[in-house]
Parts: sequence; structure tokens; C-alpha cells
Amino acid sequence: MENKLIIKFAARNLSSHRLRSVLTISAMVIGISAIIFLVGFAFGIESLVSREITGANAYELIDIGTGDSQIVKIDSDALTKIKNIDNIKTVETIVNLASKVSYNGKQTETSFFGTSPNYMNWSGLEVRYGQNLSDPATTKDTGQIVVNTAAVRALGLSAPETAIGMPLRLTLIIPKDILGGNESKVVEDLNYKIVGVIKDDNSPSIYGNSAELDAYGVRVFSQAKAMIVSKGKVDVTRKQIEGLGFKTEYVGETIAQVQEVFNIFKTILGSFGIIALIVACLGMLNTLTISLLERTKEIALLKIIGTKQIYIIKIFLAESILIGIAGGILGILLGFIAGKIANSILNGFAVKAGGDSVLIFYYPIWFILLIFFFAVLVSLLIGLYPAKRAATINPLDVMRYE
Repeated sequence: MENKLIIKFAARNLSSHRLRSVLTISAMVIGISAIIFLVGFAFGIESLVSREITGANAYELIDIGTGDSQIVKIDSDALTKIKNIDNIKTVETIVNLASKVSYNGKQTETSFFGTSPNYMNWSGLEVRYGQNLSDPATTKDTGQIVVNTAAVRALGLSAPETAIGMPLRLTLIIPKDILGGNESKVVEDLNYKIVGVIKDDNSPSIYGNSAELDAYGVRVFSQAKAMIVSKGKVDVTRKQIEGLGFKTEYVGETIAQVQEVFNIFKTILGSFGIIALIVACLGMLNTLTISLLERTKEIALLKIIGTKQIYIIKIFLAESILIGIAGGILGILLGFIAGKIANSILNGFAVKAGGDSVLIFYYPIWFILLIFFFAVLVSLLIGLYPAKRAATINPLDVMRYE
């Protein structure tokens, strides 16, 4: 008996009892969709928290600082030594300065951060309106700055998008420890142009290219971020950097702790779906067992005409697998759609409250495939018992009782 014939035979048996088959598949759909919906919610919250902590490069970045040391400095010599470490791919810096902004005859005090586009991306400073800073090495457009929404509000502007392209005049106050000398410096009447706005309402902040600060004598940086080649060597790399006198922090450790917490959270939420799936499996076992009892004559006839036991087993296993495939696919789709609807509703409330739209439900491809194969595997295991019972039916006993 060919496999195609076995599948057609199993499909015919299921379709001959449509209501019972639909109810059995529906129970599995509910269990699978519950797992997809609940665990997808946990994945989404985990991803959201991880993005809030840092950007997408969490496991590739090491934060470098001087701690409380007054001797160790992040200057060009130190950066050269750090870049020469084998596992270091590249290093970006940031320097913190004070500034005063003049606009429409009004002067506002802000923080000025001399940095780079890469450092901003690594720090999760996502430009909401306009664009990020351009790399000075690839553009002649100097004097670019990115501001946050707190700075936009401090300037008296009604909407962040209206700040794009606006010229500003800045005064930078550069402390002596940044200059590497004995006196601080005030640089006045610097012309800048706003190219982007970051959504951040905490305190007025301005971000500009640190490369343009070289002309004002900036030689020492406040902090640095190093991108590593292999995260498997992060511990050795940190020790090498700390051997130069610096303090290091690895955001990957924080992310790992967050993931440990959310793994427990996912297990708890997934267990609720597992309970529903267990109930569905009991219903499937009941359906296949009843089908076996109803078809003893049919099975006896198949054996009388010479059908082997293995084909009897395959017919029942094919029925259970078809139920698992249908329940798995429909359950995944239902869970995905339910997550989309819930995400839209929650984002609607968030936007009305003045917040941002976020992806609350997240479904990794590997997780979807795992759940699908899990549904098929469970169905296969459930079908083993009635399949073996069907294979052991004695045609003579059936004929005797009939």
C-alpha cells in the first residue's frame, strides 16, 4: 500500500466524521494558539527590555571608562593601545561638555556630547525625526548636530519636526581635564545646523561630531565603547583593557540576566498553553480510540484481504499526524493573528497617551517551527496507542462476535 493511498484513506476517515474531527482539531488549535500568544508576548517584552537597555549590538560592545581615577585618561595614546588588542574591531568615543544655545535672542544651557554616529547607534540613541550625524570621513557637511525633544522644547518650538534644518549658535565650555591642560576654554559663536531629533524628554542635550572638536583642543574623552570580534573572548579582552588601568562594563551580562528572568517567565506562560494542549491530546486520543472501536470490521476486512499490520499502523498514525498538522498550522495562525490584534489595541492606547508604538508580541522563526514540529510529534505519539491496538485486532474474533 503506497503512502499516498494511506494518506487518502486517513483523510477519508477524518472527513467521514467531520464534526468530531473539527472539534478535535479545534481543541489542538486552542492549545497551540495559547502557547504562541503567551510565549510570543514574553518574547516581545524581553526584546523590548533588551532594546531599552542597549542597542542591537549588546553582546559585541564593551563600555570603557576611567572610574574615579584622576591619572588614567582616555586619550589618543590610550585609544591606540585599546585598538591594538586582538579582539577589538573598532573603538568609538564620547566627550561631555557644557554649552549655551542662542536662538531668537534667548539663551539656553544644554549638555553637549561630542561623539560619532556609530556611538549613538550603539547607545540606542535612535533619531526619531530627520537623520543621524554624518561620518566626517565621508562628508564635507560640517556643523551637524542632533538634539533631543527636551532641547526642542527648551528652544520654544512646538513640534520636533520643525527643528530639522534650523541653524543654532552655540557656546561650548570645555573643562581643563578634557583639554589636558591647566585652564578651561570657552569657544563662542559656533554655527551648527540641526539634522535630527531624538525622542528624549529628560534634559536638553545636543550631539555633535567629536572629530570637529579637535580644532578646539579636545584631547581627552569621557567614555569609549569597543566593538569586539568574538564575544567568546570577551572576558580575556576585558582583562586586557583593565590591565591598561581602565574600568569596563559588558552590557551582555545585563542582557543575560534579563534573559534568565524571561526564560522563567516564558516557561510559566507556556505552561498555561501546555495545559490546554494536554486537554486537546486527551480529546485526540478519545477520538482515535472511538474511531478504532467503530472500524473493527473494516480493520478485520483489511487483514483478511492481506493488508499487513504495518499498513494498519500507518493509517492510524496518518490520521493523528493530519490532525497535528492541521492543528499546528491553524493554531500558529490564530496565535499570530491574536497577537497582532492585541498589539494594535495596546499601541492604540499608548499612542493616545502620548507614547510610542512598540512591538509587544515577537515570534522568532525557530520558535514557530519548534511549536509546529512539537504539535506533529505529540500527535504522532498520541496515535501510537490506537494504532498498535488496531494492528493486533484478530479478524477471527471479529467474525466470531459478528
